[in-house]
Amino acid sequence: MDPELAKVREWAQAELDELREPPWATGRYHHLIQAIDRILAPRAAPAEKSPRANVIQFCTARRRSPLPRR
Repeated sequence: MDPELAKVREWAQAELDELREPPWATGRYHHLIQAIDRILAPRAAPAEKSPRANVIQFCTARRRSPLPRR
């Protein structure tokens, strides 16, 4: 599958380089190239970080005021 994706990426890059397409189409070629790069990147180099390394969790719970003691 990797050789086919590489061929599609080369084709999309060639279409961009020719500058014949309208602006809306060039944006789609850019998205296609970026998507293929993301698909092929993990196979080229193993990930050093865990997949959740860039996830930040916020605690949105509000503290309740302490109840008065009886």
